[in-house]
Amino acid sequence: MNGRGIFTLVTIGLVGYASGARILGILPMGAKSHNIIGAAYMKALAAAGHEVTVVSPYTLKSPPKNYRDIELTGMLEAMDDQEQNLFNYKGSGIGSFFIMMYVLYGKLPEVVGKLVLQHPNVVTLLNSNEKFDLVIVESFLTESLYGFAQHFDAPLVTYSTFGNSMWTNDLVGTPAPPSHVAHFLLSYADRMTFWERLVNTAVTILDRVVFEWYYLPKQKRFYEAGFPDARISFEDQMRNVSLVFLNQHFSVSSPRPYTPNMVEVGGIQVEKPKALPKVRSLIRGRTD
Repeated sequence: MNGRGIFTLVTIGLVGYASGARILGILPMGAKSHNIIGAAYMKALAAAGHEVTVVSPYTLKSPPKNYRDIELTGMLEAMDDQEQNLFNYKGSGIGSFFIMMYVLYGKLPEVVGKLVLQHPNVVTLLNSNEKFDLVIVESFLTESLYGFAQHFDAPLVTYSTFGNSMWTNDLVGTPAPPSHVAHFLLSYADRMTFWERLVNTAVTILDRVVFEWYYLPKQKRFYEAGFPDARISFEDQMRNVSLVFLNQHFSVSSPRPYTPNMVEVGGIQVEKPKALPKVRSLIRGRTD
């Protein structure tokens, strides 16, 4: 079974399959590569008969009747500089790790968190009387946006546009021993040398400290500002995640432990190939 089939089967099992569910998808990132993954989830759910509402900087050109877009106007322009920084500084050295940490935990989450929660279209949605059976949020510097789940009193599913990391592992209690699970910002495999394991452990600890003491308090402030009447605290919402989907496949990654509610659905964005009739006719028409 491919990634799309696994995703649809697991998600339908969560919300029930007797009738179509109303599902809210929060796809806030401006990077097209991120949106392709998130949109694939939402289109698969719409194809399964669910009523889908998607908050995103991108809109479908020809959406089905049960697919509604809520456009995050201005997000692409706001995130352009930040995303360029990610590509400029990404590398394999320890120096690039520190620069990437600064970019990831610095301005980027502020742009995403503030713009989404303060966007007029989102404010209108939050102030509406709409109800949803499930909320799906991309897990990429978006912890404050998990609050949509408690706001609409719905189960929360998150997805990663790459493999697992501390950002997703903590949500469902997945262990990640640094002895053989490399930090996602390091270009290490599972069979590391002693020096690589030492560096990987140090980087993992440093990331944990920055994440817990600097980054999460910032996300908590966004959460409390965006959801002043929240039913549950930021910490409780972080622990209240039903499923995590990963854009990863075991055949092209190293062995690592997963909890049962962390599921690989790599390739979900891959659609059935379209026929090329013109090329086929040209090939058949050749006489040499």
